[in-house]
Amino acid sequence: GRCLLHVIERDLNVKKNSYLVASYIKVLETNLETAYQPSILFMQDNAPIYKAYAVRD
Repeated sequence: GRCLLHVIERDLNVKKNSYLVASYIKVLETNLETAYQPSILFMQDNAPIYKAYAVRD
């Protein structure tokens, strides 16, 4: 199936203009509850921000 695309904002103050863990957590907090259904698998590509300790908590 298809779902909405959620864009994570880049932080221009971070090395290599990369993404912050806080940006990913914000997306999860605002969108995951409405998108999650027990029959749907939640997938990610093992990028460092997805595996951070703050995200796992």
